[in-house]
Amino acid sequence: MTTRILIFLSLCWVAAAAEPPSSLFAPPTVGVLLKFERQPPMMFVKALQHQVGAIFRPSSLDLKWELLRGNRQPGTYDRVVVIEMRGVCDPNQSKHPEPAADARVNLGWTIVNDGEVLPYAVVDCDQITRVLSGAPHRGTNFAFSAMYSFQSMYNRLASRVLAHELMHVLLRTSEHHQSDCMRSPLRPIDLATEPRLQPSEIAALREIMRTRGETLAQRD
Repeated sequence: MTTRILIFLSLCWVAAAAEPPSSLFAPPTVGVLLKFERQPPMMFVKALQHQVGAIFRPSSLDLKWELLRGNRQPGTYDRVVVIEMRGVCDPNQSKHPEPAADARVNLGWTIVNDGEVLPYAVVDCDQITRVLSGAPHRGTNFAFSAMYSFQSMYNRLASRVLAHELMHVLLRTSEHHQSDCMRSPLRPIDLATEPRLQPSEIAALREIMRTRGETLAQRD
């Protein structure tokens, strides 16, 4: 009997101190299926789609978003990624959970089975709320936070976490790098800038397109 080991790739948060290529083929569609534990505000969902879409735009991947509800069957795509959104994903919630006690907390993770990265990831909305609620009390340098509301900061961090997990799944890698979308743990200062894909990351994502194009060509 083969023993299967599940490994969780975690994206953590550490509190700090006091133009598309031309192609004969359409880009592959990536179905991003969002599975919310609790019904979220649609404004949050739209912000998530917009900000994550902006991060991946240089790759030319065609992200298709769906909310998994009830027994409705999802659409058909070239690649499918399921994102489980745990907790209360609402930046406007009137009552915030207690701030995170530890400086390092897991905000999201992807599952690896026998060395293979599975197309399933988790984003923990409650933990995102905790780190943003507790950061000022731990002396975290949030000088830039005066420029943004709590809701805006929440949307930025949630989008950053989701984009990170998408990178793991789409590139089928468990590695981390010191780049905007593959860094772990995240630092508060990371939210002060717009995340950008590195040229090597764009090239790797476009390999998904090239492989699909070759497959289509062989069928003709």
